[in-house]
Amino acid sequence: MTRYREGVLSAHDISPEMLSLALNVACLGSARLLGISGLLLSQGSGEARQYATGLERRADKVHDIARLVHGLD
Repeated sequence: MTRYREGVLSAHDISPEMLSLALNVACLGSARLLGISGLLLSQGSGEARQYATGLERRADKVHDIARLVHGLD
C-alpha cells in the first residue's frame, strides 16, 4: 500500500488498483461460499444449484470489470 506517483510518496492509503482487487476477491469468495452453503443446506436441490450458478455468473461479471482496474491479470 505504498507507491510513488509523480515523485510523491503515498503511504498507508489503498491504491485504486488494490481496492479493486480486494473488492474483486471479496465478491468471488462470497459468491462461492454462499452458493456452496445453499447447496449443502438444501442437499443439492435444483433451486440451490440455480442460485449458486447465478451468483457465480454475477461474480464473474464483477471480476471482468475489476480486471480493467487492478491490472494484475
